[in-house]
Amino acid sequence: MKNLVLLILLLFMVKASGQNQTRKVLFLGNSYTYVNDLPYIISELAASVGDVLVYDSHLIGGYTLEDHFASTVSLNKIRSQNWDYIILQEQSQRPAFIIPSGFMNGFNNLTTFIKANKPCAQVMSFMTWGYKNGDTQNCSANPGVCTYDGMQTQLTNRYVSMSDLFESEITPVGVVWKHIRENYPSIELYQADGSHPSVAGSYLAACCFYATIFRKNPGQISNNYGLDANTASIIRNVAKTLVFDQMEQWYIGRYVPVSDFDYVIGTGHNEIKINRNDTTYRNSFIWDFGDGTTATDRTPTHSYSADGTYTIRLTSYKCFLGQNIESVFERTVNFCAHTNTIYPNLLLCPDETGTLWTQPADSYQWYDETSPINGATNQSLQVEPGRAYRVLTTVNGCSEMSSPMLVDSYMNIEDCRLRLPENKAVEATIFPNPVKDILTIRTNKTLQEISVYDMTGKRITVNQVSPYAYDVSGILNGMYFLRISLENGSYVSTKFIKE
Repeated sequence: MKNLVLLILLLFMVKASGQNQTRKVLFLGNSYTYVNDLPYIISELAASVGDVLVYDSHLIGGYTLEDHFASTVSLNKIRSQNWDYIILQEQSQRPAFIIPSGFMNGFNNLTTFIKANKPCAQVMSFMTWGYKNGDTQNCSANPGVCTYDGMQTQLTNRYVSMSDLFESEITPVGVVWKHIRENYPSIELYQADGSHPSVAGSYLAACCFYATIFRKNPGQISNNYGLDANTASIIRNVAKTLVFDQMEQWYIGRYVPVSDFDYVIGTGHNEIKINRNDTTYRNSFIWDFGDGTTATDRTPTHSYSADGTYTIRLTSYKCFLGQNIESVFERTVNFCAHTNTIYPNLLLCPDETGTLWTQPADSYQWYDETSPINGATNQSLQVEPGRAYRVLTTVNGCSEMSSPMLVDSYMNIEDCRLRLPENKAVEATIFPNPVKDILTIRTNKTLQEISVYDMTGKRITVNQVSPYAYDVSGILNGMYFLRISLENGSYVSTKFIKE
């Protein structure tokens, strides 16, 4: 079955940076955002470049993200429009707490609500700045925030980790703030309270937000917003260097769909089984099997009615900035008139080898998992336990891949020593195999317990529903090792396929 042909088409339909843009943005925060009217400053700076910021906000002094989640005003504003971005700004101290559970809970609750109600909106975190002289209020309980540097380090790390966890982009105002403070100390970013921003501080934040919201160079901004030309130019250039030139570091553009999958040949007629779908950051996806049929299951199984070469296509979609971003990934599969099967079903000790073989063909190429084995071009192959093998056979110019054959292994040497002679009846069997939901053990012995392991050796939990039956519906599709422990210390090792 198949020559593997990989085609990746990533159609990131984001507007070119040279075009004038309109962005619809909701700001949820507190006084750090409403002092000097930061959203208005951003709109003015954007206008100087020909861009438009349409915005709304809910900004209450001292408000936390948990407060916003509990606020019907905030939730109604989230629902009110089809936002491009929703900005989340936490209370100034909470992200730097030793255990920032409130920050995490608020961020989690709001992002979950946003995804459920406005799935096309991109969440963006507003990384704030440390207090001018550190957080003296919490210094005794949290020595890490006693200084500005310590507090800023905590804020930066926490906003980055939370944004990574909840698929948020970041506007790193605090990072630019630190650079200006250290390299241009004559630019006063704070008000007299050592916490809230001066006009220069808000201008700095606005330049950072212009870069992340519009994905444009803030050096293009021509509005100094009352600052002297040199100060405004310094701030814009630092914002360009630390934000616009390092967009990937702040997860800008990271959350676009990337389709990726793999499949194996099934045991049915011309059957494929999708055994891996690693598509990221998508709202939806669709399979096209190349024969006029489609599916929307995560890991579907499909049978082709006729032999031939087919292209399996996975297309993933995500809505963003009013557009559908699309990612396409393709593989091909080939079915011939001949069907190759691997024999026998081996169960080996850990230090043993065995031999697999297949039907006669014009040529052979054996595979270990997905990689061809160098020089393995005979009808049979010597194999090791605990690995899966496939063989590509060619007959009359047509090549087809086999279903994988897992070479079973006893879990340890003790299991191997206790295995039954070939002329002794098997003490336990399982059915059905493959299994979709209920796996039943058939034995005339007393069943003590079963142990299920995935291909990596990790033990998997399954629920016992009767003395000899187990529910495996909740585990992922694939092959598993099964150890059946019986009375008198005996046990049987086998495998099953979950489909």
